[in-house]
Amino acid sequence: WPFLCGGGFLLWLHRRYDIPWRDTLKNDGEIFLSPIAGEVVKIGMWTDPEDGKSYGQLRLRMNLTDNWGLHLPSSSEMEFLKEFPGKSLSRREIGLVSDENLITYGHTDMLLRSKNGVGSRMRFVHCVNGRSPRIWMKSGDRGRGAACFGHYPFGGSLIVYVPQPSDILVVENEKIEAGQTVLAVFKSTE
Repeated sequence: WPFLCGGGFLLWLHRRYDIPWRDTLKNDGEIFLSPIAGEVVKIGMWTDPEDGKSYGQLRLRMNLTDNWGLHLPSSSEMEFLKEFPGKSLSRREIGLVSDENLITYGHTDMLLRSKNGVGSRMRFVHCVNGRSPRIWMKSGDRGRGAACFGHYPFGGSLIVYVPQPSDILVVENEKIEAGQTVLAVFKSTE
């Protein structure tokens, strides 16, 4: 009899709380991993002046001591890659420059299309102390999520544009790891 009461007491101590399944959220979207190691400098919204679509904007910074590898944020295909000349920007100023003035700085734009057809953009801003990124993929190449697709010598700044609706899962000043930290989850629009 004492063993039965003791066993019942132990089961009561290790009981599970009932979680109503209707109160939990199901996410059928896909995750978007951090393409670089560094930190989140600024989070905001950006509207593309050409097509009027809204994007979540994450400004990321790599320091000299961070891993310089670039990793695919999701299983995707590269649709567009182009380098634009211009003056260089200090990595410390990436959070201070307005969206209108940002286009005047040298940058490399990259457009990725995920396996579910979701398009995301990345803009590598050319840094004063660093160089432009070295990207091994070409338009039409496909890769799996977290696969290394290039490197960013001496680090620099990166702006990630995630389509809306999306849930951004990082906060400003958060440290991020390339291919490991989940920056956002694309929601399915169905």
